[in-house]
Amino acid sequence: MRRYQIEVEAYTEARDANSELVKTWAHFKTLWASKSIAKGTEGMVNDKPDAVRPVEFEVRYREDLNEMMRIKWNGKYFEIISINDRWGLRKYITIACTERPENAFNV
Repeated sequence: MRRYQIEVEAYTEARDANSELVKTWAHFKTLWASKSIAKGTEGMVNDKPDAVRPVEFEVRYREDLNEMMRIKWNGKYFEIISINDRWGLRKYITIACTERPENAFNV
């Protein structure tokens, strides 16, 4: 059951008020998705503990998504790790993600 609305954002260039090119994230699509949370892990990043929270979103099959995009859901941001047509039937795709702070993305 697809009961969550997720926003897919694409990394893009836009012009600011001074007509200069600025790299930013822009809204790409809003999709209905189901969500499942996998078991998280902990590790060390720059000598600091870091928790990895894997999440999978499942949406209807589409070909216009890629791993250079990110997902915004419920005020949180998710880095897309992989996009997979799990059964090869072109009905649904599974988007594997990890939760990241908004400022963790290279913009």
